[in-house]
Amino acid sequence: MGYGMMNGMGNMGWGAMALGGGMMLIWVVLLVVLVVLAFRWLGGGPQHSAGGDAQEILKQRFARGEIDATEFEDRSRHLRTGP
Repeated sequence: MGYGMMNGMGNMGWGAMALGGGMMLIWVVLLVVLVVLAFRWLGGGPQHSAGGDAQEILKQRFARGEIDATEFEDRSRHLRTGP
């Protein structure tokens, strides 16, 4: 009986164990990537337009009294027309 039969794994050895563990890691990573892509594709992420967000912030600042009506109108006009 040779050493290969005595280690309980036949002729496979440690290389096959490492390859099996590596393949399992590849499958786990692939599964995580697929779940993330599916989540984004189904619309799970935030979907805001930059202009809408800026307008909302401007409205909030006006409501808190951080800016006056003139500045609110000027900045709103700038957001609508662009730079």
